[in-house]
Amino acid sequence: MFQYVGQRIQQARRRWEFETVADGPIDASTKRRDRKLAFRMISDDGISVVDATGGPGHQNCGVSWSN
Repeated sequence: MFQYVGQRIQQARRRWEFETVADGPIDASTKRRDRKLAFRMISDDGISVVDATGGPGHQNCGVSWSN
């Protein structure tokens, strides 16, 4: 069964396998940890977005900041 990396990380967290979360699971064929499947922080500065929040005739605008 196919699993996304995030799903595998969540399962390892539930099992308290924090070395697997940080360094990746052990690859059965090489007996080494697969770093491609380890937890990684996403570095995203985000962007500001402005959108209209009212219906026709409204002058209100909503501003969202993401950082």
